Amino acid sequence: MGIETVDLVLNVANMQKGLIKYDMKNVDFKEIILKSIEDKKGPAEMKGLKIETDIKDGEYDILGDAIWLKEAVNNLIEKFY
Repeated sequence: MGIETVDLVLNVANMQKGLIKYDMKNVDFKEIILKSIEDKKGPAEMKGLKIETDIKDGEYDILGDAIWLKEAVNNLIEKFY
């Protein structure tokens, strides 16, 4: 179990208590998306699916919590396979 997973579990427990902790920093959202897609490609291909992207060049820096953003992107990708 990685540190991100432990942090996510602790955050979910806090969320159930009505407390949410965000570690707001400037993050590269494009990097988060590409990493999530790379992680999900294998399982998708095992189901006969192909993940394609069309992300334009540019800066995708946003203010957010990288762990929660990654979780949201993973949930969106998994929704479709």
